[in-house]
Amino acid sequence: MYLYGLPGLATLFTFTMFTTYGLYFFTDVVGLSGSFAGFIMTIGTVWDAITDPLVGMISDARDPQKGRRRPFLIAFAIPFGIVTWLLFTSWNFVETTQKIYFIVVAILFYTFQTLIDIPYTSLSGEVTNDYDTRSRLATIRTFWAIVGVALGSGIMAYTSFLAPFVGSIKNAWSVCFAIFGFIFSVILANVVSNQPLNNLFTREITVLVECVLAGSFVYLFICYFQSRYEIEKVYESYEQLKLNYKDILTEDDLLETFGNDEGLNKMKKTISKSEKLYLGVWIVFLIAALLIVEYLSSNPTYQVIGKELDLFMQNIKKMF
Repeated sequence: MYLYGLPGLATLFTFTMFTTYGLYFFTDVVGLSGSFAGFIMTIGTVWDAITDPLVGMISDARDPQKGRRRPFLIAFAIPFGIVTWLLFTSWNFVETTQKIYFIVVAILFYTFQTLIDIPYTSLSGEVTNDYDTRSRLATIRTFWAIVGVALGSGIMAYTSFLAPFVGSIKNAWSVCFAIFGFIFSVILANVVSNQPLNNLFTREITVLVECVLAGSFVYLFICYFQSRYEIEKVYESYEQLKLNYKDILTEDDLLETFGNDEGLNKMKKTISKSEKLYLGVWIVFLIAALLIVEYLSSNPTYQVIGKELDLFMQNIKKMF
C-alpha cells in the first residue's frame, strides 16, 4: 500500500521543478528572454487547463473491463520520463528553433503529465470502495508528493555538483533530469504494472542502459581532458604575463606582484584535489549504476559474456 504514492512523487517532482525553476532555467541557463520564458509557462498552463478535463472524461469513458486508469500510467510512463529529460535539455539551436523546441516540449510535458496524473489521482476510487482505505491512500499519495517537492528543492545543489563532471551547468541540468526521468519511468511502470523490476529490465533495455552508462564514462573523460586543456592555457597565460612584466618591473616588483608563485601552486593543488574527487565520485557512481542494472536485469550482460566465453573455449578445445 505504501508504494501506491510513488507515482505522485514522480509527477509532482517534475511539475514542481518546471513551475518553480522553469523561468530560471529558460533565462539563466538557456539564455531566453524573461518575457518569452513567461510565455512558455503561460502556454503550458493554458494547455494544462484544457487537457485536464478532457483526459478525465476519456478516462471515465473507458471500458472498466479493460481498465480505466492503470493503462494510462503504463502506456505513458516512458514518454513521461523522456519528456522530463527534454524539458530541461538545451540543444544549442538557433534562437528561433530553440523557442519553438521549448514550446513544443512544454506542451508535450503538460500532456503526458496530465495523462498520468489525472488517472492516477482517480485510481484510489477504482481499487477500493472502503472510505477509510481511500483516505489512507490519499494520505500516502500526499506524503510521497511532499517527498518529491522536498527532493526537488535541492535541484540547484544537484546541478552545481554535476557541472564539473559534465562540462557546464547547462549539461548538468540535462544529465540531472535524464537520471530523474529514467527513475520516474521505472517507478511508474513498476508500481502500476505489478511486475518485478527484472521484468522491466529486459535484455534490450539492459543493453540500452549500459550503452548510455558507457557513453557517460567516455563523455566524462572527454570533459576531463577538455578541462585539462583549458587549465593548461591558464597556466601558460600566467607564465606569459610574468615574462611580459619582466621588461617593465624590477625583480623586487615581480616578487611583490607574483610572490614565489604561491597563488599558482595553491591553485594547482586545489584543482588537482578537485579533479581526483570528481573523477572518483563519478566513476564510483557509474560502476554502482552498472552493478544495479546487472542485478535487476532478467538477462545480465555478464552471464551472456560468460556463456559466449565458455562456447569460445569449447570451440578452441575441439580444434586441438
